[in-house]
Amino acid sequence: HPERPERVQQVREGLVAEGLWQHCTQVPARLADSREVALVHERSHWDAIERSVQQEARALLEFAESHESLFLNAHSFEAARLACGSLLELTESVMRGDIRNGLAVVRPPGHHAEAHAAMGFCVFNSVAVAAG
Repeated sequence: HPERPERVQQVREGLVAEGLWQHCTQVPARLADSREVALVHERSHWDAIERSVQQEARALLEFAESHESLFLNAHSFEAARLACGSLLELTESVMRGDIRNGLAVVRPPGHHAEAHAAMGFCVFNSVAVAAG
């Protein structure tokens, strides 16, 4: 099942259709920084992802294919940082009591990546970072 940005839009449309969107509070998105990601991931993992997205398309494809179920493009590093930072912001909002609970509708997802490797469509393990 290929990763697609339309998944986010479909979730939003489903929430609207069920009358739930009006009860949602959007939490501002932000980029996670290397210090936050380092709570879970080795620095070499951050560096490898950052370097890989700067490569030519062929080298980027080869890097992605060396991982399990990983697809990357030139924007993947920023997208992964944004997804992770957004989940951190949501978690902090719940912990402060600003909101009661939350659902992070972010892509790429962040629950399969390991400390040293991206996998399962996940560049960073945003869930583990937020739990840290």
